[in-house]
Amino acid sequence: MCHIWMHPTHPAKEVTLETLKKLLAGIDYLNLTGGEPTLRKDLAEIVDLLYPKARMLEISTNGLDLDKLEPIIRKYPCIKIRISMEGGEAVNDAIRGEPGGFAKKKETMRRLMAAGGKDLGFATTIQDENADELVPMFRLCTDWGIELATSSLHNGFRFHKSFFLSVVHKSEQGEERGIDPRPSVTEPDPDGIPARSYKET
Repeated sequence: MCHIWMHPTHPAKEVTLETLKKLLAGIDYLNLTGGEPTLRKDLAEIVDLLYPKARMLEISTNGLDLDKLEPIIRKYPCIKIRISMEGGEAVNDAIRGEPGGFAKKKETMRRLMAAGGKDLGFATTIQDENADELVPMFRLCTDWGIELATSSLHNGFRFHKSFFLSVVHKSEQGEERGIDPRPSVTEPDPDGIPARSYKET
């Protein structure tokens, strides 16, 4: 899945509260995602700042840090929260590399429901490894009265952060470089997943 976690952003380069204050109100939809938004120590302050600015505010999370999420839901029960879950226990924990993650996510969801959350759900990225899990996931969400959000696995170049870091680094060294977003060649990576290459100009 996404390997952006292998190239963490330096804390000094994270968007600041002062920057977020400059956003105008009236945003239709705003998603706090990542990486993992609960890694932000100031997540509660970010929500306080952005909640009045957006018609709908969502937090997309792995659901493993209940202590960050539960107070937010108690204060803002209408915030949309989607917890990433890729199937049953064995499949989810293997795909996401989260030993015990399935149980933790279910406990987080139960606690958020008990805290009064009104727009809760699990989010599944459909892929070969979990396609057979989709119907059981749908039944789980139906039984719990929550949403199942789905997306398809894809190899978008924007998720390969190391590519952008190299472009930005060379740009900072004074080289004028740009990215032509049109795919030039399609070649398989070592894992056999088709990957698009992009022209540099």
